Order: sequence, then C-alpha cells, then structure tokens
Amino acid sequence: MIRERILRISIIPLIIVLLLTAYSSGMHIMTHSVRAGMLSPDPFYNAMAVSTDIVVAEFVAQRPFGEYRTEFEFIVHDRIFGNTADTIFVYSSNIPVTIGGVSSDAVQFATGTRYLLPLIKIMDIYSDVHDDGFVFTTNLILDLDNPSRSTIRHEPLSLHSRMNFNRRGLTSGRIISYVRTLPRTPFTTRNRVFITSDCLDDIITGSPYVLIVEVNNPSRLAGIAPSGERMPDDIYYTTVVEVLKGDMQVGDSLRIIFFADTVFPGETHIVSIAPSIPNSTNPHFLRFTSRHSLHSPDQLDEIISIITGNTRF
Repeated sequence: MIRERILRISIIPLIIVLLLTAYSSGMHIMTHSVRAGMLSPDPFYNAMAVSTDIVVAEFVAQRPFGEYRTEFEFIVHDRIFGNTADTIFVYSSNIPVTIGGVSSDAVQFATGTRYLLPLIKIMDIYSDVHDDGFVFTTNLILDLDNPSRSTIRHEPLSLHSRMNFNRRGLTSGRIISYVRTLPRTPFTTRNRVFITSDCLDDIITGSPYVLIVEVNNPSRLAGIAPSGERMPDDIYYTTVVEVLKGDMQVGDSLRIIFFADTVFPGETHIVSIAPSIPNSTNPHFLRFTSRHSLHSPDQLDEIISIITGNTRF
C-alpha cells in the first residue's frame, strides 16, 4: 500500500513535466510557424504578426465618418511596434455584425480606458481618412484595464485564443511584456506606400512612371464609387501620348484613377503614376503616387529637367 502511494506521488511530477513540455513545444511550434511566414491557428498571434503597428492607447472620443464608418480617436501611451503619432485615428464599420445568429453592435470603447491595439496603417492617397489613420487588425481589442472584456471579431477573445484572458493575476504589464516577445511579419502589400511630399522633385523622382496621357472614356465615375473612407474618384481609360519616365510605350492604353472631377474626356495631362498593386502583373491599371501627381502643362520643362538631371532646360 505504501509502495503504491509512493509510486503515485512520484508519477505526478512526471505528468506535470510532460504537460509543461508539451505546452512549451506547442508554443515553440506556433512561434516558429509565424516566423516562417505561416499563420498560427490562434487569431491573437496572427493579429500581432501581421499588424503594421501595435500600441497601448487611451480612448478619447468617437465620431461618425461617412455613412457606414466610425472614427475613433486615441492617445498613444506606448508603441510596442511601429512609430505612430501621439494621437491616432482608427476607422471601423458601424454596421452590426451577425455571428451565429446573434447580432452584435459595432466596436465600443470606454473613455479613459487603456487598450492594446494591433493596427494596420491606411496608406492610400485616395483615402479621406486622417493622415494618422489606421484600421483594427481583425477587430482585436485588448482591454488592459480588464483583460476579460477583450474581444476579437465582436466575440470574447478568450474563445479564440489559447491564452486565458480570464485568469486572475493577469496584469497589463504581463500582457505587454509577452506581446513584445512575439514575432511580427507585417504584410507590406497591404500598405500602398505613397509620396507624402508636395515637392515636384520628390514626386517625379519617386514615381516609376511619368507620362503625358490623353483622357478617353470613363471606366467608372465617382457617382458609383464605393463609399466609406475613400475620397470620390474617377477611373478613366487613357492613351499614352509621350513617355517622360518609365518603360511604357506611346499608344499604350491605361486605366488611371483620378480624383473626381479633375479631368474630362479629350483632355491631355501629365501624370506621375504607379501600378495599382505593388509588383502587379497588370501594369496597365495605375494610380497616383501622391496627392499632387496631376501636373500642369506649364511644369513640363521643370519635370524634364528633374528626370534628365539638368539644372536648366
């Protein structure tokens, strides 16, 4: 009887060691899979891995933004990853989401509460959002003042993560320290980097194509453009009249996105443009490289001098 009791007592530590080893191995595999570019089954890890910025921020205010979105304003207290401004603006749909037959409200925040927010920077010259604008990564909202209230895709985060956000003793400091250790591989293709400068030299130098084009028939006008955070824009078929920079050919047919009501059929314009999607296999659908990529004919000599490197033309 004593021998059996001793055997049971000796087995318990072994079982604990095996369980801890299995848990540790699972965490290692999960972390390694994110490093290798493969997403984890846990959406909490995925959100951290693909975000362009991760911050600890305090909710300040919210306001309607267009017909279908809400703009949330936060003060940033800590930048875990990225280099955001001190005040940021995050945009989210205000349309209720139905999950499992249950309708949930739009994202809600409490004034003065601190949140850990994985974010994706909005980099789109046709966007009407604030310059320091972001979207939530998979709508993951981690409430640092009460982790059990954290949500992802409008559901409790605890239902979708291997971390137990309901356990007692889980402090904001532990969460932040842990998130700092997670590997991150941001999806750069989601960020169409554009030229923020309004200097002609910067725009011409940074643009892969500078062309003189003739505007033809519209492909889509602003009246049927998608609403939301985008400015009204027009897409026109155009024909290349002259190539000032890039590997296009005279006579090439291109579809170019213009700001609404800035060009009309039959006009000829100078544009600084790039493929709509980086590394796109369809280079004939293009977008401006800056908010100032529609140039006046009076700037032609200056543009050519920038391209050729001559100080005088």
